[in-house]
Amino acid sequence: AFPLAALAPVPWKLLLTATELAQPLLVSTTLAFVQSYSDVSEGGQASAAQPAVYGWGLVGAYAFVYLGQALATGQYWYASSQLMTRLRGAYIEAIYRKGLNLHLRTARTSGGGKAANLMSVDSERVVKAVDVIHSLWSGVITIAVGVYLLYNQLGLVFFASMASVFACFLLTPLASRGIGAKQAAWSSQTDKRVNLTSSVTSDIKGVKFSAYENVLHDKICKARADELSVRSNMMKQVTGVVVFTNCTSEMLGLSTFITLIIVDKLSGSSRFDLNTIITTLTIFTVLQDPLLKIGQEYSYLLQAYASMRRIEEFLNSEDKPDVQGAVDDGLAARAAAASSADREPAGFAARFQNAELGWQDQPVLSQVDLEVPRGSLTMICGRLGQGKSTLLQAMLGESDLLSGSQQLPLLADRIAYVSQDIWLQEKRSIRENIIFATGEYDEERYMTALRACALLEDKI
Repeated sequence: AFPLAALAPVPWKLLLTATELAQPLLVSTTLAFVQSYSDVSEGGQASAAQPAVYGWGLVGAYAFVYLGQALATGQYWYASSQLMTRLRGAYIEAIYRKGLNLHLRTARTSGGGKAANLMSVDSERVVKAVDVIHSLWSGVITIAVGVYLLYNQLGLVFFASMASVFACFLLTPLASRGIGAKQAAWSSQTDKRVNLTSSVTSDIKGVKFSAYENVLHDKICKARADELSVRSNMMKQVTGVVVFTNCTSEMLGLSTFITLIIVDKLSGSSRFDLNTIITTLTIFTVLQDPLLKIGQEYSYLLQAYASMRRIEEFLNSEDKPDVQGAVDDGLAARAAAASSADREPAGFAARFQNAELGWQDQPVLSQVDLEVPRGSLTMICGRLGQGKSTLLQAMLGESDLLSGSQQLPLLADRIAYVSQDIWLQEKRSIRENIIFATGEYDEERYMTALRACALLEDKI
């Protein structure tokens, strides 16, 4: 969606990588320059000392490298922040639009908390992965060049360093395996807790009137405890990955210097000097940051991927049906639902002809022949469970038209719909909703509740 914005941080990240890789070369050259004057002071030849102008050249090189590093860092984060802002806005806009166009059946099961969680938590996790991606590819370049510098500095001893680097590369994915699935499970528990909290706060008046504060408090605390339990499993694994990757630089230095000392002892060489040690440590410092990021941010990349899959699943969920189309007889009723200035509005607000209404393959109303007049009071009466809400939702275009035809001119204008506001536990029976927190079934109290709510008259 944003190719230019996505590529904008790349040149600045390359410049930043180049300035970081130039530091070991500067350190090695500086040490050689100082060493030449140390040899002179210890009785060496005066011609061994490098010209003083080389020192001023090194000062200019240091200024160029560190000023370039500061410039590249600022511009990289500026370009990355612009890309993050674009992505964040695109994700929030797409999720919000999908929430408005979501099928009623899907909206009932997902709840409003899931969309809010996707916009706030999951989208932010994906947005922050922008820096992770740029850090990973630049880290690979830094490690490759750093290993080459180690080879020039240490010779074949660098194989000891390579062993540590490969151990980090191979063991990090193994240690991070399963983090994406745990992240998805944590997000699912968060959705449940947010949906429960949202339903309680939206119906707080009924909760207060029914004196269910303590019961719902326990339910929310249990949902939060379950969420933290799933999160704890993921964070334990993330902590293990962080601890392992924090040890990589120490493993790198330990294996390299021990190998260098052994090789010097066996071969009689004298490469274990001040210049080699400081230059090698500088290279290790350059390698330390990408090794840490590859180890620690790889798990974060898996979490961002899991969040992106959750957003993708939500965006691919079922839309509400096209209210302008007909199923069986192929009537082109789109013109009837659209209003135009040069045509009188239809004399009816909604019309159904031999329509079958319901949800996917579950019909609720069959053989519906109905015309709702425009501009007059119309009342729909019936007992509980006879399809009044389904008919109203069909007039709003929310339910599925399984067969027949429908014309809904009322949707061409702005309309208001005030739904019946109830608070029920989803996927629970009437009896389970009435018993609620007591946990025990009392026939006499249950029948008293049915009579008090007039549910016996609605029983089919």
